[in-house]
Amino acid sequence: MNEIYSSIANENDLLYWLTKRAWTGEVFPKVSSIPLGHKINPDIDLLHINKYACPPELTGYEVKVLRKNDPLGPFYTAIGEALCYLRFGLDWAYVVIGCHKVPPGQVDRVEATLKETWAFLTDWLGQDLASRIREEAERSLEDDISCGSN
Repeated sequence: MNEIYSSIANENDLLYWLTKRAWTGEVFPKVSSIPLGHKINPDIDLLHINKYACPPELTGYEVKVLRKNDPLGPFYTAIGEALCYLRFGLDWAYVVIGCHKVPPGQVDRVEATLKETWAFLTDWLGQDLASRIREEAERSLEDDISCGSN
């Protein structure tokens, strides 16, 4: 196992690792207020401001680490929190999931549940919107993989 990944035991570790990635623009961890001191709830785990995009883009990342005793609870919480990010005026909201000491068989069940949830959201949101979301997520993942050695 890659040493970086094995050192991620909790959400703070994963968040720290994410902040050290190569970003276009600026990133801010644990954002709990927006301009003029307005408190926000839920807080944004990681806010990425791409000021080089035209117009600038704001992206929020909700970070969760799944554990063997409750592998899906954090996932569903993360979906709700990421959706709430959009009401703060963000352009995009992503869920970043890590696993810590989750047995391989349980990881397979979690992955199957994630796929089932995606199928449900595709039906609920409509194929066109869901496809655009998936394409953007896949593009972002490909970008991360190509930059993964940073």
